[in-house]
Amino acid sequence: MERKIIFEKNYYTAFNERSTPVETENFLLYQVGDGYYYNGLDIGAHEQYFDIELSIILYNSAYFYADGAGTELKKNDIYVSLKNELHQISAKNTFRYQYFAFDIRENSKFKKYLAGINARNVLPRKALQSREIIDLSGKIISEFMSAEVNADLLDCLLGQIVVGLYRGEEKNRALEINDKKQIALALRAYIDERFLTLNTLTELSAQYGYSYPYLSKVFSDVTGKSLKTYLLGKKMEYARHLLTEGASVTEAAETLSYSSIYNFSRAFKEYFGKNPETFKRK
Repeated sequence: MERKIIFEKNYYTAFNERSTPVETENFLLYQVGDGYYYNGLDIGAHEQYFDIELSIILYNSAYFYADGAGTELKKNDIYVSLKNELHQISAKNTFRYQYFAFDIRENSKFKKYLAGINARNVLPRKALQSREIIDLSGKIISEFMSAEVNADLLDCLLGQIVVGLYRGEEKNRALEINDKKQIALALRAYIDERFLTLNTLTELSAQYGYSYPYLSKVFSDVTGKSLKTYLLGKKMEYARHLLTEGASVTEAAETLSYSSIYNFSRAFKEYFGKNPETFKRK
């Protein structure tokens, strides 16, 4: 299948740390870009030159890799790539994302936050969600679209992003070391938000930095249900809603991301005791 670029706007590109960046008081900004790719994108493995590179998913999904470990990102997810990591992106479908990469100056007051962001015990997972960081990133893009880039404004925006990353990941760290109830609540919230497209629960391990068996046991201990049972319940209750509202069996299966009508019908019958066709005729 042909792959083509719908648009790829590099507002500023300095491909490595030896190139000329946009300089502000505290930061050296090397890359700012926005790309929309038809039928996928493949950026091969390459070493990350910069202290921080952020990628914000605007449309559809893609896999981002660091040192061979992949994470699926969807709309409004943010991927944090750090210096010296082996970075890679792969998307099979039409995909759009924005990105920017920068260093923090050695004598900057923001340098103290970088160690915390880099530390594995503070940043146990690569993907995060933050409306604040997305808004700040949009302002950086807008600034590069203006007639004249204001370095003071860029410095302020990048500073807020660095502190936001540090605070946000500290919050995630607090969640991980807190009691099991908080972990279970976080797992439930993650499933509640993504159950329409979530078909494998193993991604929870990458998301929360624990093994899947451990997360499954914690969730079961707190809620009395397994993760698999909870996800199935969310899907089936929504399937019942769709069918009640007039959706076809095919439409319901597709909405819930089942690979086939057969798999959907089997799951529905096991859960409700009747197949979806019989349910619709009642």
